[in-house]
Amino acid sequence: MGSIRNRVRLILGLSVISIVFLGVFAGYFLNKHSQWEEEKTDVQKALMDSDEIRYEMSLTRQKEQQFLASPSQESAEEMEKAISDVESSASNFADEHKNYQAIAENFTAISENAAKYKEQMEPMVNMYRMVGFSEEEGLLKTIKETFAEFEKLVDGLDSPELDSALMEIKVLEQEYIEQGKDGEAESKLTEATRAFSNLIENSELSEKESSEISSGLLKYQQSLNTIANTNTQSAAITDSFSKVADDVSSQVEQVKTEAETISSKLSADQANARQNMTTLFIILGVLALLTMSIIGLILIRSIGRSISSLKEGAQIIGDGNLAYRVPITTKDEMAELADTFNSMAQKMEQSMLKVNNASKVLSDSSTNLAAISEQSSAQTEEVNEAINQVATGSQNQALRIEESSQLIEAVSGAITNTNNAAVDISDALELAEKEGNTGLETMKTLEGTSTSFIDLAGHLSSEVKQAADQSKQITSIVSAIEEIADSTNLLALNAAIESARAGESGRGFAVVADEVRKLAERSKHEAQEIQQLVKTMHAQMHNLTTEAGKFDTYQQEQSTAVDQTKAAFHRIANHIYKMNDKIKGVKDSLQDVGSANNDLREKMEQISVISEEAVATAEEVAASSETQSQSIEEVNQSAVDLQGLSQELAAEVSQFNLDETRFQDIVEQDSEKIENGIDDTDYYLTDNEEAAAALDLDKDENAAETDEETVIESETQTDEKLNEHLDEQSVEEPLEEKHEFTDDVAKKEHL
Repeated sequence: MGSIRNRVRLILGLSVISIVFLGVFAGYFLNKHSQWEEEKTDVQKALMDSDEIRYEMSLTRQKEQQFLASPSQESAEEMEKAISDVESSASNFADEHKNYQAIAENFTAISENAAKYKEQMEPMVNMYRMVGFSEEEGLLKTIKETFAEFEKLVDGLDSPELDSALMEIKVLEQEYIEQGKDGEAESKLTEATRAFSNLIENSELSEKESSEISSGLLKYQQSLNTIANTNTQSAAITDSFSKVADDVSSQVEQVKTEAETISSKLSADQANARQNMTTLFIILGVLALLTMSIIGLILIRSIGRSISSLKEGAQIIGDGNLAYRVPITTKDEMAELADTFNSMAQKMEQSMLKVNNASKVLSDSSTNLAAISEQSSAQTEEVNEAINQVATGSQNQALRIEESSQLIEAVSGAITNTNNAAVDISDALELAEKEGNTGLETMKTLEGTSTSFIDLAGHLSSEVKQAADQSKQITSIVSAIEEIADSTNLLALNAAIESARAGESGRGFAVVADEVRKLAERSKHEAQEIQQLVKTMHAQMHNLTTEAGKFDTYQQEQSTAVDQTKAAFHRIANHIYKMNDKIKGVKDSLQDVGSANNDLREKMEQISVISEEAVATAEEVAASSETQSQSIEEVNQSAVDLQGLSQELAAEVSQFNLDETRFQDIVEQDSEKIENGIDDTDYYLTDNEEAAAALDLDKDENAAETDEETVIESETQTDEKLNEHLDEQSVEEPLEEKHEFTDDVAKKEHL
């Protein structure tokens, strides 16, 4: 338990145990709460089931009233189905709530009452079925047929007294069926039946007919008595139904009361249990919290004392006293941390001594590096100025060549556009030539069509003239029909006169003569209408003949227009042929010019490529020179920065209290470790720091050497390309400068 790790483990263990215990307690509480909810749900379902039984019973009573008001097989089946539903539902609910004995017993009693209701319902339905659901069934049908026989016999006797007696029986029959045997209708019906029987005996009926009526009356009375008894029994059964329904309602109320009692008891028990569990849960939580808080405070105080000691030592060392060491008073993790802290302070003291010595060496090296970089910077500026002059001349030459190339490209584009236009014109002329030939073919077709149209017009004119002549013939025929109609009319008039003379014997002939006269007048009228239509047609035919005569004039004009159009198409085709030949000559000339222009453009492109290569080489050399200049400036700036850094480093080290006499001992110890092959991380770190400073200087020198070699190589390439296009005299000067610059670089590398 002495270490912080063990104390933390103790706290974590207690925390886990407390959480697990509280979780188990919470799970038990939730499970119990779920059981309570299920019990309440069962009780609530019992209430809902009782309401459902009440609703189904009321529905059964409703079906019962419908059956009693209007008995039928359908209503009987509906009533039976409703009470069966009540019985089935009550039985199912009794099984569902068997955990609550009182509720299950009430549902069982409801199911038994429903079964009694169903048993009493079947004989009642059978009685109504025997009576008849309508006048076409059962006893009602028998009564109706018997009464119909009575009416037939009474109608045959033609006796008002029998009619009155029979109607009285019919009225009393309905009263007797409605009142039953308890009212006065039974005695009145018996007296009316006896009176009717006496009247039958005193009537002119035969003995056989009287016997049949007597037996019919007896059958009639028996049927009425059966119906009355059925109604009485139905009323008794209905009262029994009401008692059963009241028992069911009472049992439903008992179910509801029992369910409410159970629900109240469950709510009270649940409230008490919930309160007890909540109190216990709070007590356990408070105990766990207090235990962890006390242990945590003890651990915090122990760690706090150790941290205070470390903090005090850190402040002393931070103030610059690297010789101070933190006292170790415990054996926990804080003691290990204090020992590590003391080791760190010792190594920092050694590092500061080495850094102080390295800062002095760094200051001397940076001074020498700054002097060398200033000399290199002056030589680089001279080389850069010469390279810039060469690059400027190459750029001017490249610009002139580029302008010439652009002019040649413009000429080439114009030639291409002209050639394309010539091709388009040639294609258009060929298309026009094809269209002209198509037009000539169309004119030939039009000429043939015009000829056919003119022939058709001539034929149409001749047909119109023939139709006009035939219309004249129709006119003469219609005139003949009118004359025949007039003659027929006269004959009919003469026939009417002769029939009038003949008197009664000529009446039929007069009718025929009159019909013939009417037919003759109608024929005359129709003939007049036909004649009027023929006149109209004749006028239209005359107009058509006149219009057809104009076709000759149109024929001549159309023929002339077709010939002129045909000649115009021929002239257009000839002009197109000539233009096409000239365009071909233009295309050939353009091809020659384009070929010459392409040769010129290729030559200019070759010159441009050579010029661009010279410019690029000069720019590369200039860029390399600038890069070298920048590198030298950066080296110079780095030397200045190193000198400032060494001064800052010396100032920072001076803030610490260091024993300079110990530095020589540290160096000797490091040397012994190296000789013995001991891997000392501090030594290597310090040695790497010193080596890093030297490597930085080497890198700067190597970078300068690399830039100088790049400049020399670029200048060599530029000189080689300029030797191809410039004089030997102009090339000797940059070569001499290059050799001088190379000598300077060699001297610098030697340094």
